[in-house]
Amino acid sequence: MTEELLNQNRRNLLQFVAGGIFGVACDVVLKPHMQRGHDSLRYFFDPNRSILDKMDRVDAKNVQFITRMFGAESGNVIKLAGGRDHYLHPLRMHHDNEWACNETIRILQNLSPRLERDFEGDFNVSGSFICCGSPTSNLRTGAFLEYEYIDVHNPKLGFHRKPNANLDLPIQFELRTRLLQEKGLVADQGIDGDATPQWAVRVGDELLPTRVGEHDFLLVSRLPNWIELRSNPNHRTSNIVTIFAGCHGAATGSLRLLFENGDLLDRLDALTTEHTFWQALVGIRHIKSGQHPITHDNRYIALTLDPRPIFTCPVTVAL
Repeated sequence: MTEELLNQNRRNLLQFVAGGIFGVACDVVLKPHMQRGHDSLRYFFDPNRSILDKMDRVDAKNVQFITRMFGAESGNVIKLAGGRDHYLHPLRMHHDNEWACNETIRILQNLSPRLERDFEGDFNVSGSFICCGSPTSNLRTGAFLEYEYIDVHNPKLGFHRKPNANLDLPIQFELRTRLLQEKGLVADQGIDGDATPQWAVRVGDELLPTRVGEHDFLLVSRLPNWIELRSNPNHRTSNIVTIFAGCHGAATGSLRLLFENGDLLDRLDALTTEHTFWQALVGIRHIKSGQHPITHDNRYIALTLDPRPIFTCPVTVAL
């Protein structure tokens, strides 16, 4: 073997060894950085990256449903209303409505930058809305669900639905105080010193009672802005009203649990995908007394939701 051939073999061996070392270096040192760079690029171009960051256990596929539920895909302004209408909390937002609004802001501000809150404007009836709280604490909810005071001068008598309503709601709140009292549905100890009725839900002719601190329901309603449609019947609009309301505060405050429950969101998506306007009733499985994040004192707080909606149904509009 000549000296030149030996030198060539040495060069080949050195190149092989150098190539191996470089490959190992790439795998050990550079590859993680390259992967992070790829992930960063994918993250940068993902339009849902912010919402996914904030949605804890919710999968990416749920973002599309939440966007549809809110009507955020249209790009319209969405107005968030928590109400300041509970007779026990005059001129201030009910603490569970505020909690639900905060959770909605946490999600919605990343889905729709055109977000208005009810303390930032006069909120005329046009546009898309998200309302947190039942008619007892949020008159915006009452207006869209077509409830009115039985006696505006005595709000403790509760609400009833208006005659000849524009929406056929298969799921309705039962908010007539005397009727509930006649059925013995009154909170044992009262709430804030008031003998509050155990507000209930009606599904068709069936009355579903609640019990403060033990059992409640979260009603989700996706409706058209029928007030806007009625005021301008020649104007077709894509504006949506989405309402999250419990019979009592703990259920309204449970909205955060809905946003975090990917399996339940999947079921709601599957059950409502064929309907533009719909309602869904979700049961509150566990409620306990604990420190409330808004009032910082002990209040009833929902811990878990039933894994399946109790009832879902389409809503029809008579306009």
